[in-house]
Amino acid sequence: MLVLLKMLRLGAAALAFAAAPAAAARYEVVTAGMVILPSEEPHAAGLERTVTPGDVLMRAPLGWADAALVEREVALEIAGIRDTIVPGVFLHRATRAEGGDLATLGSEARIYCGEMRVNAIGAAMGVATFGLTNIGSRVARQRRFCLVDGDADNRFERAFLQGTKRREDQHMVEIAPVPYTAEANRPMGPGNFVQVRYAAGGLIGTSQIFVDFYTGNIQQPLDALYTGAGRAPLRTRAATAFRTTPRPFVIADARFTVLSIDPESKAARIRYESDFATTPVFAGYRAQPIYVFVPSR
Repeated sequence: MLVLLKMLRLGAAALAFAAAPAAAARYEVVTAGMVILPSEEPHAAGLERTVTPGDVLMRAPLGWADAALVEREVALEIAGIRDTIVPGVFLHRATRAEGGDLATLGSEARIYCGEMRVNAIGAAMGVATFGLTNIGSRVARQRRFCLVDGDADNRFERAFLQGTKRREDQHMVEIAPVPYTAEANRPMGPGNFVQVRYAAGGLIGTSQIFVDFYTGNIQQPLDALYTGAGRAPLRTRAATAFRTTPRPFVIADARFTVLSIDPESKAARIRYESDFATTPVFAGYRAQPIYVFVPSR
């Protein structure tokens, strides 16, 4: 009899488990990134030019592959996180989005997301516990708001928060329709560009080609650029030293050859083959040291 009761209880538990609705999956969103846009001053194929150390050989603006701007402020609050999306701040098109109730959207739906942000409370708790726990938080340490245009009418009518951890927060919320404008290959604006620069005086008398990456008029600590939409993007080092000529260079879609170098002045004769064109770009940055001040007792 006791065995029978145990079997009945186990069967009931199994049925209850089977009948329980599956937990909503966390949001997973991948957004379109940066692109290199065509050069501001294109060079004709075959053009030859003499450059001196410090000269910029070519420059191209940076843009967003697919970005939207709202026409009025959007105040949001989900899972205790508040934010306001304002006109002039770029939102980025989702190239892949799943989780929550996104499966209910039609194929024509468009999703645009803001920049990823760090949840300050979650980050502080992660530091305090060496990243082993994030007790009591409803969101992950990294999160971002996304807006949804369900019927592709250039108006956002729903929103969700990527980074929510609880099932009750993993669903879209209705918002008052917000008009927006979207554009592919949208320029980021002045002060955001990539450039190729010639230099001399490297180790053992070498010449150098530098790739400089600027955002907000600030040169970034670039290690390498990765360009192209393939699975194995073209990698270009931030600096390449060379001694012999002719020396061809390929940087994304830009191609040129250093034909000769004057041994005294270090002036270089170059020939352009092609210039920058629109291509996806990802910047790999050099690791930067972090200094922690520990006061003495």
